[in-house]
Formats: sequence, C-alpha cells, structure tokens
Amino acid sequence: MNSCRLEAGLIISHYRIQGLVGHGGLGEVYLAEDLNLKRQAALKLFRLTSDSKCDPESTIEIEAQTAASLNHPNIVTIYEIFNYQGYPVISMEYVRGRRLSSLIKESNLSFNQILDFAIQLCCGLSAAHKAGIIHRDIKPDNIMVTTGDQIKIMDFGLAVRLNIACPERQESIAGTYSYMSPEQARGEEVDARSDLFSTGIVLYEMTTGQLPFKDAHQAAILYSIINEHPPPIMTFVLNAPDGFQQILDKALRKDPASRYQSADEITADLKLLRENIDKIEHEAAAVAEKLIPSIAVLPFRDMSPQRSQEYFGEGIAEEIINGLAKMKGIRVVARTSSFTFKDSSFDIKEVGRKLAVQSILEGSVRYFDNRMRITAQLIDAESGYHIWSERYDRVMGDMFAIQEEIALSIADKLEVKMEDDNTWQKVKCPTGNLDAYCLYLKGRYFWNMRTAESLGKAISYFERAIELDNEYASAYTGLSDAFRALPDYAECDPNEAYEKAKRMAIRAIEIDDTLAEAHASLAVVLNYGFDWAGAKREFQKAIDLNPEYATAHHWYALYFMYKAQFSEAIAEIRKALSLDPLSLAINRDLGTIYYYSGRYDEAIDALQKTVELDSNFSLVHELLGRVYLEKDMHEAALKEFHQEKNSNLNRRPVLDAWIGIAFTKMGRNENAEDLLKNLLEKSASAYISPYSLSLMCFVLGNEEQGFRWLEKAWQMRDSWLCEINVEPVFDNVRLKPQFVRMLTRLGITD
Repeated sequence: MNSCRLEAGLIISHYRIQGLVGHGGLGEVYLAEDLNLKRQAALKLFRLTSDSKCDPESTIEIEAQTAASLNHPNIVTIYEIFNYQGYPVISMEYVRGRRLSSLIKESNLSFNQILDFAIQLCCGLSAAHKAGIIHRDIKPDNIMVTTGDQIKIMDFGLAVRLNIACPERQESIAGTYSYMSPEQARGEEVDARSDLFSTGIVLYEMTTGQLPFKDAHQAAILYSIINEHPPPIMTFVLNAPDGFQQILDKALRKDPASRYQSADEITADLKLLRENIDKIEHEAAAVAEKLIPSIAVLPFRDMSPQRSQEYFGEGIAEEIINGLAKMKGIRVVARTSSFTFKDSSFDIKEVGRKLAVQSILEGSVRYFDNRMRITAQLIDAESGYHIWSERYDRVMGDMFAIQEEIALSIADKLEVKMEDDNTWQKVKCPTGNLDAYCLYLKGRYFWNMRTAESLGKAISYFERAIELDNEYASAYTGLSDAFRALPDYAECDPNEAYEKAKRMAIRAIEIDDTLAEAHASLAVVLNYGFDWAGAKREFQKAIDLNPEYATAHHWYALYFMYKAQFSEAIAEIRKALSLDPLSLAINRDLGTIYYYSGRYDEAIDALQKTVELDSNFSLVHELLGRVYLEKDMHEAALKEFHQEKNSNLNRRPVLDAWIGIAFTKMGRNENAEDLLKNLLEKSASAYISPYSLSLMCFVLGNEEQGFRWLEKAWQMRDSWLCEINVEPVFDNVRLKPQFVRMLTRLGITD
C-alpha cells in the first residue's frame, strides 16, 4: 500500500486531523490540531517505497533529525517524529502562506520584495550551513512565504550533514534538475556552495520570471548548467538596481572556488545593495520634499477669560488644514500629529524637526458677543523667524473669509503654485449658519477624544448642528463617524449603530459628493457590512478626492488587513504615517497589521512606540497582550490585559475574554471557564461581543458553542468579525466546513 488518506476528525497520537493541505516529496501533508499544546501543526505522512537506494525509513528519520536540529525563523520548525499504522509521520510547524513558486507565477515581485526574500533565504541557509547541513534542493517549491512575507525553508528530504557519509546518495544525481549546481549535475560531492548556486537560480527566477537554465530535455538542462551562462537579467527586466547583476553572476559561477564561499557573504552583499537603494530613495525623497513647501498648523490657542473656547481654536486650525490640503504643491501635516503639541510648551524648531516640515502656523482666538479676534503667524521651522503674521478683528460672520485669507496668505508666502485663482473656492463653505458651525466644531472636539462619554456628546452636537442646517454635509459625516465608532467604546447594539452611520454617510454624499471625508466614512461602514467591493470603491474615491487625507489611507490599510493582503496594508499604513506621523491610532494599527501578519517582534516595536506617545491610548495594551500570547509570553500578556482594563473601562467584557484565553493557554482552564460563565450571564441582559465569546469557546475546545457565537456575531454585525480571516485564534478551526461557510458568507476571501 503506497498511500493512505486521513479523514478530518481522525485522531492520531495527540493530533486531530483537520484536512489535507498538500503533497510533499514523499507523502501527504495534513493540517492538524495538537490537542496537548492547543496549536496547529502540519503532519507529513510518508509513503514508503522499496525501490529507493537509501532505506526509506532512514531517509525520513534523517529529514526529521536534520530539520529538528535547526532553530531559525526562516526554517520550518520540526516538533517530533512518530509512527502511525506503520507510516512515519513528521509533525512540524504549520505555515500559513503560499509557496514562492506560486508568487513568482502569479505576480510581479518588486525588487524590495526580492531583496527581502533573498536576504531571509540566505539567513536561513547560513544557520543550516553553520550546523553542518546542506539542503541540496533549494527551489521555489521548497520555500514558503507566510502571510506576513516571512520566508520559511522547507523539505530537508535531500539534506545531509557535512560530517555524515551517505555514499549511496553520491552514486546518483539528487535534487531538482533546473536548480542544481554544476557539481550536483556531475554527480560530485557537494558542500554549502552548491546551495548558494541554487539560491542564485531562485534569485534569477524571482527577478525575471524565467529559469536561467532550461530545456525540454533533462540532459540538455544539465549540460547548460555545467557549460553555459544565462542571459543577463536586463534581457527580461530593465529596471534592475545597479549591482544586482553582479551578485547573480557571482552566485552562478561554475567553479565553487570563485563563487560566494558562504551564505553570510551573499547576505552581506544583498544587505549592502538594499541599503544603497534605500539611501538613494531617501535622498531623492528628501530632495523632492524640500522642493515642495510643507507646513504644520497648530491648534489656535484659546484666549477667552474662562478658557472655554478651546474647541473653537481647534476647529479654525482644522478648517485651515483641510483647505490647505486641497491645494496642489504643498504638503500639510494631518491634524492628529499637529495637535499633539497643543498642551505643551514646545520649541518651534523641535516641532518642525519632529513633523519634518519647513514652516509652522500658530495663532490664537477669542470671541465675545458677535465679535472675534484671531491672530495668526507663519514661522520658519528651521530658523524660528516669523515669515508672516496678521491680526483679524472681525464679526463672527467673517469666520470663513478669515480662514480663506489665512490660507491664501500662507500659499503666497510659501510660493505655492496654484492651478488657478479659484483654488480656495473649490473648498466649499460648509454651512451658512454660524451657530451650526460652532456646534459642529464642538462635535468634532468631543469625537476626537474617543471615549463612550465623549462620543455621546459628539452625537448630540452633530445632531443639533443638523437641526439648524439640514444640508450640512460635514455634520452628517461627523455623525456617521461617531455612530460607527460607538460600538468600539461603549456597550451598544452594533447593528443599530452601523445602520445609522451608513444613513448619515450616504446623506452627506448626497449633499456634497466631493467630500472625501464622507466617502471614507461610508467605506468604513461598508467594511463592517462586509460589502468589500463597495468599501474599496469608496476608499478609492476618498483618496482620489484628497490624496493627502491620512485617515482614508489608514482605514484603507485595515481593509487590506482584513483580506490578508498585508503588503498592500503596510503600504497604505505607511502612507498614512507619512502624512500623520504622530497619530496614535495609525501607529497602533501599524502594530495591529504586523500582529495579524505574524510579524510579532515588529508588532511589539510599533505598539511600544504608541505606548511611549500615550500609555493610556485605547486598545494598545490589549493588542500588546495578544501579541505576547502568540509568543507564549503569558504573564506579560496578562499584565497588558489588566493595564488596558484599568485604563479603558468600556472594554472590560472584551478584555475578560482575552484574559480567559490567556488562562487557557496557561493551563488554568477553571479560571477561564469561570470568566466565560460570568460573561455568558452578563450577555443575557447586556451586549457582550459574541465574537469575543466565540474566541473563548474555541480556545477552551468547545467548537459547537464557538460556532453558535460566531453565528450570533454575524447576526449582530459585530465589528470584530471583520478580523475573522486573520485572527490566529481561529487557526485550529480554519478548515472546518462551518468556518469555511462563514468566510464564504462574509465574502472576505477573493
């Protein structure tokens, strides 16, 4: 019998089979749940053959022992080897991702990706070679790329230790013909330099999409490898960076003595090339940035006797930011980063350095009766000298005219080239009702605080603004944002909140289709309604209308994250960060994206940076705890969950769920069961996120109850359900029919 198929649900040893996921060189690979350690594993079941020159069982044992002796992030981890009904089985790390061969066929890899993958591959090979192991079959089919773009070298079936003789293997050619080194092709003894030749072939294929040595006949391929040189990569690609061809040429030299002598050598050259590319790009960006005027608008100081008009000063600054951002030829730092400096005694030069801008606009505001006094001054951030200043003593009715005057004065002093004389007029006057405008400013002021109480106040102010002007598009947008955010900060029915948010965003667009903020608000609501095509359309519309709108790029990054398109997610979040570098939410969600893509150390770095900016910012400690759970740092995770619980009272039920998950991973199942029981009792009379309850049930092994709560999450349109496709807690049930049906229903996978 050459093979056996394992059915889903079958338990072998301490593993429950979940499904067939692929074929290896000698057998099938299954996804399984480790019932002892509550984690996923890949089980490689081998088919024994009697015609192999090496003893098959010995070959399998060598593969397991070889890979198990290596501990490196770029090499798949081997857990154990055991027997099942006479069949050898290797238990190994389950890698979520795709084979490199699939990526090469289906997409044009950027040079940044190629260099990143190549460096990781060489780092993994370096670890193997230093352990005395050569792989002997490096090829794209044996290289996995995780969902977080991490390289994992797999299939050590042909690997041998340099100090272990296996003369039988030298009698025949071992490896895959198109990826062999010349010495392999001749059937000679090989060393680590053979793997480096194969690596050169992989690099060539990643770059050009072509094999350097190919023919219809195996003998011709071997002849080409031994005797011929591949076409230069410029035959296929024209934009290869300087120095890349030289690296390929050295890796593909026929004589091992003139080739790279170690994986560390080629790694050093690849890293140097990447540094040079980064330096050139950085210098080019710096030159381009200096050519474009840049400005940060700080919140105008409240000069009223009672200091009761802070919202007004912030609102004026925000309107000027919005107006300037719509002008061509000027870079404007987003509100969040600029407003970081509102309550501190700051040095203008330091602000300019931190925000990377050439000039700063600051000012003050005071109004009484129907009159107001606004001062504004434009300052050179490098020298600290004033470029321009002005004082406006006007009636309140002149508010929008003053904002226009300030913006046009800035454009004039910074020599911004405007397309025409009507640039500012393209920024529509938001409302003709000053009372409605003041109420709107108060609404935005409280919305930016992001607490359950402040969101309630924001909703009230936005609604009152709309009562005074029912054609006020920005007020409808603000109301949409407040209703959309409410379920994240307060216990409420998300279905009801999102329906209101959707109606308000649609109404805003009906009034003013050119309002980027309204399209971005609608896009987020459509995300939560699992209308992915609609959300993408609205995000793109928002960014087309205002490419400098950091929030649109931020939310678009989360859209890509939900769909496990992590390269696109990171590109968008980095664009958002470039526009709003000190935004707490954007910095936090860079960590969120790294977490869901499996890049845990980078997630920790991003989240800790957010903590440094504001140690009490919402969700950051919860996310840190979740990252620590994935790294099996259970005590550290509990500490973070409790810190979040103490600073964010409104998320206590959700945090109890994560604390319960931590207890389960620590073996404290009784504590976890008690927490779950408590949450279930509360859910009878108050809204508790059914998504969070499902997570707890799955971790505790109660799949039936877990799927019931997932169904409830779908019915309630729980906002966290967007993360189902990337949440690692679900890895153990990802192949279950109920889970697959849920993903299909959500339309979350392409």
